[in-house]
Amino acid sequence: MLSPQEIYSTRIAAFQGENRTLEKDMGRISLLRIIIGLSACATFYFGFGNHLYFILTGFLVVAFVYFVNHHTRLKENYSETRILIELNQNELKNLSGEDDTFDYDPGNNYSNHIYANDLDVFGTLSLFRHINRTTTLAGKQKVIDHLLNPGGDVLTIHKRREVLSELYSAIDWRQRFYCIGAQSGEKPGDIPRLVSWNAQPQFYAQRKHWIVIAAMITMVTTGLILYMTLFGGVNPSLLIFLFVFNTGIYQLFFRTSANAYFRHFGDFSRLFSTWSALCSLIAEKPLGSVLGKKLKAEVSGASPAFREIANLNKLIAYRSSGLMAFIMNGACLFDIWFIFQIESWRKRCGHDMNQWIDSIHQVDFLNSFANYKFNHPAFCDPEVNDGPNRITATLMGHPLIQPGKLVSNGFEIGVSSNAHIITGSNMSGKSTFLRAVGLNMVLALNGLPVCARTFSCSPLSIATCIRISDSLEENQSYFRAEIKKLSQIMKLLEPGRPYLVLLDEILRGTNSTDKQTGTRLFYQRLASLNCVALLATHDPEIGNLANEAPDHFQNFNFESYIIDSEIHFDYLLRPGVSVTKNATLLMRQLNLIQ
Repeated sequence: MLSPQEIYSTRIAAFQGENRTLEKDMGRISLLRIIIGLSACATFYFGFGNHLYFILTGFLVVAFVYFVNHHTRLKENYSETRILIELNQNELKNLSGEDDTFDYDPGNNYSNHIYANDLDVFGTLSLFRHINRTTTLAGKQKVIDHLLNPGGDVLTIHKRREVLSELYSAIDWRQRFYCIGAQSGEKPGDIPRLVSWNAQPQFYAQRKHWIVIAAMITMVTTGLILYMTLFGGVNPSLLIFLFVFNTGIYQLFFRTSANAYFRHFGDFSRLFSTWSALCSLIAEKPLGSVLGKKLKAEVSGASPAFREIANLNKLIAYRSSGLMAFIMNGACLFDIWFIFQIESWRKRCGHDMNQWIDSIHQVDFLNSFANYKFNHPAFCDPEVNDGPNRITATLMGHPLIQPGKLVSNGFEIGVSSNAHIITGSNMSGKSTFLRAVGLNMVLALNGLPVCARTFSCSPLSIATCIRISDSLEENQSYFRAEIKKLSQIMKLLEPGRPYLVLLDEILRGTNSTDKQTGTRLFYQRLASLNCVALLATHDPEIGNLANEAPDHFQNFNFESYIIDSEIHFDYLLRPGVSVTKNATLLMRQLNLIQ
């Protein structure tokens, strides 16, 4: 079975070959268009008045239009393959740890979140960077929301896992979805603006007489033009009078309201066209899971409806021209009928539009999750079931570390004890291990595969205190920031909701005696709450808690080894309390001390 890297490399080569073919075809079509265009001009000029030349000119014009459209389609295909080439190149870079151009969130808005900063959920080298492949703003927000608040509903997790199992291997479909979505041109504020437009009262609710007036003027104008054409010849003066009269009626009674309507509606033709294509793609995809069937049902009928409103929306560009607006409104009060068609669509489809859009965003979000599953075939599908607080894993590693550098550990908590005191020297792997457990829990609670051979857990919320920094802007010292974070954790635990708590060397901002006393008391307080906890510390004395309360606390450690005056780490988790120290040796190796 091919690895994701091999599949992406194969796809890059195939798309590059397709692009070279498209480039040649576009060059030939461009040359052919020029020849046909010049031929049409020549036959029209030299054969003016000749019936056969007139027919030939018409044929050449039709051929010219055909090849213009064909060239446009080839150009669109070329653009799409360029997007697919870049997508697969970025996937390769992402898997190898190189810089890619995928959109990411720096996480500045989530610095106060209970675990986002500690677990590297956001940032340039983050879980979000590995997962997010969304092309819609709301889809991206769904990814963010689920990483920040995975939820603990087991049924929801299982339903998501089912649909991800259907989508992850469908790489052609998934990348097609990405390619279409990437061309939407969506901007911040577009969706709220459309929702606002859709929620407004019907335009003709208080203007029904406008339709009657427009119908009468249109029938009179059309009747007079037909009469002049069929019986009396076209009278230019009368024709001009009709256009001026109709335009005057429009300017006097309708123009202000119509222009306000079109400003509110805006130009979303490209977005509507994209949604039409995406809904068609969703409807065509065979999905047998509960969530998959639900999403397919929710977009039923959406594709042709979006295509219809996209075509209507394109006409806004024509009416924006002063000359075209004069001709169209002078002929038949076009804006009145145009708004009537749009409002008819809104009456038929408006109540479904918000649901259709939300379903697209939901699939966009799931597409990112399915892509993450595809990119990590060595990861296992976790088992998440209700029951006592617990986590059990074999060969668990950090999901953001490259496979060649990854060290895995077996691990269980909530089985023989609810709190592990993890001791170890500097750089031995304590913090990385805590982050590995936390990130794998975030993945598991989202129905995503985890970096382990096996992994099972109960649905636990997550709270951490690993990475603390002071803040000059908030006039906050390191110690105050840490106390604030610990207080936040306690407030979350007190209502009784089950939690996984990850603490790394708390109370570093105070003296050693005070730190040891405060740490022991805080850990003992955790023992009375509904949580399982991993408690990392440099202080081996804290390990005595396991002797005082062996049913609750258990000791584990990460050791370092000194070989030929060099420090070595194996990053393996072992039972017991660590006794090694390396700070002095590290400082001496860096010439900080003698």
